Amino acid sequence: MGDRPADRTAEALESAADVDTSLRRSAARAYARKLVRDLRPEEFCKTELQRYRNKKAVHADIYGVENDKGAWFVKFFIEGNALIITSCHRPEWPLRCVSGKVVGTR
Repeated sequence: MGDRPADRTAEALESAADVDTSLRRSAARAYARKLVRDLRPEEFCKTELQRYRNKKAVHADIYGVENDKGAWFVKFFIEGNALIITSCHRPEWPLRCVSGKVVGTR
């Protein structure tokens, strides 16, 4: 798989025991959008500056989510009227949410 958000989401979903390994990118994109739609304020971790597609830096929000498919690192920002999801994958390090909960690898 590549390093695009949908690729990493598909890869993470395929590794979950209850998900078919033939999951396509479109399903991964839909799942990432669902994760963002279902975010709760207590899952917020931080905002950070990020370069995006050779543009000047943007402020992207990071959330740590745990659900029936495991733990997720979700990063996105708003550009105009568009929601841009830049990351949606398994956490590579523990994420501390504003609620105090730690999500991800330990």
